[in-house]
Amino acid sequence: MSQDHFIEDTLQIKDPNIICTDIDNSNPEKQVIYAKLTYPLESCPLCGQFSVVRFGTNLINVRMPPIKERPVILKLLKQRYRCKTCQRTFSAQTSLVKPHCQISEDTK
Repeated sequence: MSQDHFIEDTLQIKDPNIICTDIDNSNPEKQVIYAKLTYPLESCPLCGQFSVVRFGTNLINVRMPPIKERPVILKLLKQRYRCKTCQRTFSAQTSLVKPHCQISEDTK
């Protein structure tokens, strides 16, 4: 079992689109885990056209359930997308955390 799968199992991350990339244990007061959320997107969820391109990323800090009474922060790099037809942008979504929220569903 590789380290990223071990982290995903420990935090009970069930979304296959979230890939853990690094872990920072240097701070004794909290544990910081870095991850990416990305997936291929064919059509725009807003207008339905097939003209979606990747449009950068957005970093969010998600508060996860503590491990051994030590707070865990997931620095999640979410993929942004842009529709060439309707010119609107949107981020990748996951069931781990609701849109515009920084507390994981398991922590709530």
